[in-house]
Amino acid sequence: MAPAESSPSQPTFTGEAALQLALQGRKAWNEWAKNPSNAGRSVEFSSANLQELATTGKDGGEQIDFQGFIFPGALTFTNCIFSIRGNFANATFKGSADFQGATFSELADFLGATFKKWAIFVGATFKGLALFQGQTFEGSAHFQDATFSELADFDRATFKGATDFHGATFKKWADFQYATFEEPADFLGTTFKEPAVFLGTTFKEPAQFQGATFEGPAFFQGATFEGPAFFQDATFKKWADFRDTT
Repeated sequence: MAPAESSPSQPTFTGEAALQLALQGRKAWNEWAKNPSNAGRSVEFSSANLQELATTGKDGGEQIDFQGFIFPGALTFTNCIFSIRGNFANATFKGSADFQGATFSELADFLGATFKKWAIFVGATFKGLALFQGQTFEGSAHFQDATFSELADFDRATFKGATDFHGATFKKWADFQYATFEEPADFLGTTFKEPAVFLGTTFKEPAQFQGATFEGPAFFQGATFEGPAFFQDATFKKWADFRDTT
């Protein structure tokens, strides 16, 4: 179960007011977020279909672009549907970022985003590319039962808190090469249908792959396991490369 975050004294910023401010773009939103009176304030967009939340400009149909947005407190996007592009590149999540049950119908772009606390993607569906390349998760990262239909790119990502991909399904490449897991990494029961790439990955605490299924090649060449590694009952249907693993 993903952690819960206590709410600050300010009421949650949600509903039509939050949507209208977001539609004004990054500058207006960040001016609001940087106001000292909004420090730590929670924001909620739960269950919104973001294709319907289109701008009213002359072209119409343009989805809210969250690139570079600052979210001052806990953020909730539970069960949201991102029907176009989910663009959170360079966004700053100062509180927990909760995307539990969200659907990203196309590209999910989190490149350069900052997660200061928990990143929660439990049961999320990524139908397009999922870009977390080089990402730093400063709190725990929760991807239990998430589904990745295209490339899941965690190349060189750093997970500073506990990481949980328990029961997740990767239908295409799962790229964790040169990633660093500073706390326990949970891949129990995870399904990798195509190559699972952990080349040069560093696991500083226990790495748990019990019951995982590797339907494509599994690359662990040059990986470093500083804590115990558990692969009991894991299934490797093709080759597994553990050369130069320490």
